[in-house]
Amino acid sequence: MIWLSLRRAWPVAAFRYKAFISYSHQDETWADWLHAQLEGFEPPSGLPRLLPIFQDKQELAAASGLSASIDAALADAEFLVVVCSPAAVASRWVTAEIERFINLGRQDQIICLIVDGVPGSPDAECFPAPLQNREPLAADVRAEGHTRNHALLRLIAALLGIQFNDLRKRDTSIAVLPFRDLSADGAQQHLCDGLAEALSDELSQLKDLRVISRTSASAFRQSTLSAAEIGAQLDATYVVEGSIQVAGSTLRARLQLVDVRTDSIKASSTFNSSLSEIFALQDKIASAVAGELHETLQHRARLPGAVNSEAYQLLLRAKHLASQFNQSALQRSNELLRQALALEPDYADALNALAGNYCTQVGEGFVEHDLVPDAKQISQRILETDPHNTDALSGLGWIALRFENNLPAAAQHLQHAVVLGSRTSHVLNSVGGLLIRMRRMDEAIRVARHVASLDPLNAHAHANLGVYSLFARRYTQAIDAYSTALEISPGFVGAHFAIGLAHLLDGDIEAASISMQAEADEEFRVKGTAFICWDKGDVAGFRDALATLIEKWGSVWPSEVAEVYAYAGMADEAFTWIEKDTDQDLGAGWAESVVNPVFHKLEQDPRWLQLLEKLGLESIVLIDLYYCPTPNCQKVSIAMEELGIDYQVHPIDIVAGDQNEPDFVQICPNRKVPVIVDPDGPGGEPFTLWESAAILLYLAEKKTGLWPEDPAQRALGHQWLFWQMSYVGPMMGQLHHFVRYAPDQLPYPIERYTLEVERLRRLLNTHLEGREYILDEYSLADIACIPWFKMFVVGYPDHAPYPHLHAWMDRVYERPAVKRGMSVDLDKIRPVVVGAVPVTDDVRKHLFASFQDGDGPTR
Repeated sequence: MIWLSLRRAWPVAAFRYKAFISYSHQDETWADWLHAQLEGFEPPSGLPRLLPIFQDKQELAAASGLSASIDAALADAEFLVVVCSPAAVASRWVTAEIERFINLGRQDQIICLIVDGVPGSPDAECFPAPLQNREPLAADVRAEGHTRNHALLRLIAALLGIQFNDLRKRDTSIAVLPFRDLSADGAQQHLCDGLAEALSDELSQLKDLRVISRTSASAFRQSTLSAAEIGAQLDATYVVEGSIQVAGSTLRARLQLVDVRTDSIKASSTFNSSLSEIFALQDKIASAVAGELHETLQHRARLPGAVNSEAYQLLLRAKHLASQFNQSALQRSNELLRQALALEPDYADALNALAGNYCTQVGEGFVEHDLVPDAKQISQRILETDPHNTDALSGLGWIALRFENNLPAAAQHLQHAVVLGSRTSHVLNSVGGLLIRMRRMDEAIRVARHVASLDPLNAHAHANLGVYSLFARRYTQAIDAYSTALEISPGFVGAHFAIGLAHLLDGDIEAASISMQAEADEEFRVKGTAFICWDKGDVAGFRDALATLIEKWGSVWPSEVAEVYAYAGMADEAFTWIEKDTDQDLGAGWAESVVNPVFHKLEQDPRWLQLLEKLGLESIVLIDLYYCPTPNCQKVSIAMEELGIDYQVHPIDIVAGDQNEPDFVQICPNRKVPVIVDPDGPGGEPFTLWESAAILLYLAEKKTGLWPEDPAQRALGHQWLFWQMSYVGPMMGQLHHFVRYAPDQLPYPIERYTLEVERLRRLLNTHLEGREYILDEYSLADIACIPWFKMFVVGYPDHAPYPHLHAWMDRVYERPAVKRGMSVDLDKIRPVVVGAVPVTDDVRKHLFASFQDGDGPTR
């Protein structure tokens, strides 16, 4: 294996993409991280940005010919970056992309990122077959390999065509660790934090210096590791550690600059100053550190009103209190900020902090009156004198998003902040929240994953990724993200509950119960207990937990009670508590809550659409599904449930003849269900589609997740899907017709179709031996087949043992989305459909064209 340290010598062509990322979707997290890091990398002076990077799910979301588009993208990519793992080895899709790139004559422009497996291992090979005899250039992020940043720099060096050591020297990074308070009274932590934050902000001006996030650095506040050991974990080149000591009006700061690579002290200095000259002290410290790095620091011009040292110290104390995130601390923080503003009325940092506190107090229910208008007025006041203040812009964006549900205004303010260069976690998290409200789940998840990669030791960043994944019904991903948050912050409130909820929604009640009981927050634990008791059928336990929830928190958080009732399917009670919550003028908060999967059972209730209208969410796109609870329709509802696609059901009573009414015939001249109408179809135009298999494939193109990328698996998927359409549906349907609907019981057709159904069941049983699903992974093929085979287990006796078929049915039917999809409108099924009452000629007239007098309505 050749590690990435060789200089690239080939000529540069006019490529559309700098690189194409090839990966198995089992390694999607790594691919997303790599994509974000490469496109976000700011190279040293004189070197180009690595833009754009091709990743199929980001570039081809609306492509119609995926294979042709990938071929074109490979031809337009200067490099191929392969995420290497055993999963990549097993992916024919990755192999095909590598072979295609080699056939283009660019075998020397393939770079590997090893994320799992062992090169050359017979059991865990990580290099796909086309690379196994080529000694590919590789970076390694496994535990025994490079650190993540080290590997990333090796890969970037190859893409830029420079030596790794040259890039390593030019890519200097620094972490400012939390300063220690050595004052006699131990009451100067706010000053320590303020000086460390100011030093980080000043150093971030240096173009070729990467400053590690303050949140990640602060995670080591109580650590016993050495500065060099902490720096290694943060992938930093240098670490600044220091202490502050205050005696009277005198301040002494001691700092050390540690070279992480050599574990040596590069410089050590002591600074003395009076508290009234704290700004000059900050400049001296920052200049000294920059000087040791052979850089010259141009200090930022200080805005008018930000020069009073007493006001600044009040601000630092206020921010320190606000970080405690409780009601009394926020109130005291507000008092200090008002004192600072009395000294400096136009102090923008203090004004922004006060506006942020107001929003936090309202959002957390700490105040009885609405402070949001005051916060908005403060932010607008700042922008009158400083139109480019990104903190004020992001504040207005958050207010528009969280409290006013004004998505266009939120987008305008947040976009302005981002364009001006604000890339703080707060701004990006607001962007993620905006995308969630717009139902752009995949993009929201990518933003959250990017924030977590930039600030890897920030538990809140990983929790945001978790909640977005939960809302997108990616339960395994949500569990992983919240688990990471708990590793960083073991007491993270609500994380155990969220993990338990993800397990519960994914059908693992035992794992859910363990996680719920581990939750330290009482309110979350009680709510979780109610969920668990409901699913276990423990009615008494459910009622007890619900009663406790109502008694202790119902008046403050009606939405929490609404969640429990909604999860249990008690729609009337749920809407009663939703109304209480929205009547408290917290309606905008519901704009994000409506995508919470615990409310799934309410989505077909007319009151749910009324709630969306009340929240101003008419723009939410719901696919119209014209539906009767038959196997072909259940295929579509299952797929929508699995993919997390929002839809509303329009019941079509085929026994009563709804399918023959002019309004429906205009939508579907074939007079059959299912039919979908997608208001946001291709080109953003409404799009109508009928035939269940066509609908399944359309949904899989609209939102990835149920159809394989691998060409061979995809072809086999089409084989089994068309087998279901050509044989399973028609044969089972004909048997059902002659047994249930035919005027006379005719032995020949009944025997013929019974034998044919047995042949199909026998075939699938044989195919499933040694398999969990019809393809290598759960897919549309399973979804297309399960309603038909499940119906014939319920409605018809088995004529032979089919153990593999039954095991498959049990496995698939246990999926929560399958249960939900098959139960849609099940209460509306007529007794005649299941043979509970006789079939009359009127029923046949509605159902079968041979009994109709023409093409008009049958009523």
